Amino acid sequence: MTKQLICGRRMAALVLSKNERTVRRLCDDGTLPVVGFVDRNSRKMAMVNIADVLTILGERKIAEPELAELIADADQGMAEAQNDLAIILLQEEQSPGAFTLFKAAAEQDYPDAMHWLYQCYQNGIGIERDENLAMMWLNKAADHGHKIAKLQVTATAKN
Repeated sequence: MTKQLICGRRMAALVLSKNERTVRRLCDDGTLPVVGFVDRNSRKMAMVNIADVLTILGERKIAEPELAELIADADQGMAEAQNDLAIILLQEEQSPGAFTLFKAAAEQDYPDAMHWLYQCYQNGIGIERDENLAMMWLNKAADHGHKIAKLQVTATAKN
């Protein structure tokens, strides 16, 4: 028997590129059934089956064999999974959701996500362009050992 993978409604909203209110309505009307509740940060969070989320994606379903596990891990707060899922969302042109996940991973000191945030702020991907925040995230990525960021910071300092 395979393990049922679940995620919170907020993660479902990111993956579906919908707002949380819309996902709540999908839950209320039974399109996306709530399969249980968990306590997170002293709040009861409604959980949904990731297979149901992927079914709603339908034709837009992202071709990634381990996607359900990746979504579950990202929902649990694993920075690497958040970063990897964000990259997939970028490929699917879901930049606001990607930005949200990059930020969550970067706030856990994940260097790749910091570098992606630099790119998001530098190029206005999923967020308004902001040169100051871009440089802040580039420097943080470099400080956390991101090799490309280190080279970029060095090149910027020479100019």
